[in-house]
Amino acid sequence: MKKILLLTVVSVLSLHAFPQNRLVKYQGEVSVGYAFGIGKIDSNKASLQIVNGVRIGKYFAVGLGLGWDCRGEYAWGLSTFGNLKGYLLVSEKMSLFLSTDVGGGWGKANRGEINGVIVSPALGVSLKVSPQSAINVSLAYTHQAFGKYRFGAYGNYDALGIKVGFQF
Repeated sequence: MKKILLLTVVSVLSLHAFPQNRLVKYQGEVSVGYAFGIGKIDSNKASLQIVNGVRIGKYFAVGLGLGWDCRGEYAWGLSTFGNLKGYLLVSEKMSLFLSTDVGGGWGKANRGEINGVIVSPALGVSLKVSPQSAINVSLAYTHQAFGKYRFGAYGNYDALGIKVGFQF
């Protein structure tokens, strides 16, 4: 019995002996952004997003996020989304990435509800500031399908924007 207990303890402790070599590890990101509305609805927006996910190897990450958008004093929205991110390593300290957020948004504005499906592809660069953290800068296109009369127009919200984030 002592041998089995000792073997179990040694096995569990050895799982954490080389954590730097894990294939899958936690990756979080907090980002702020500003988008310029294009198309029928030309409302600009500021945003704050938090993504919690996992990094799978050097080239791929997946996560779930929560976002807050502000289009003025009386127009705000929340969003939940899935995030997929692929990396292309340029050097030890820099990598390019392609990211896609897909989810839904809801909220209140002075003209009623802001509900709809959100899709947001982005292209960016990730600059390492330590072995576990990086600064991300990206250009993003955001599409939100309303399907109702919003902001003086029928249809969808489209925007081009920039995001700056801290990845940990």
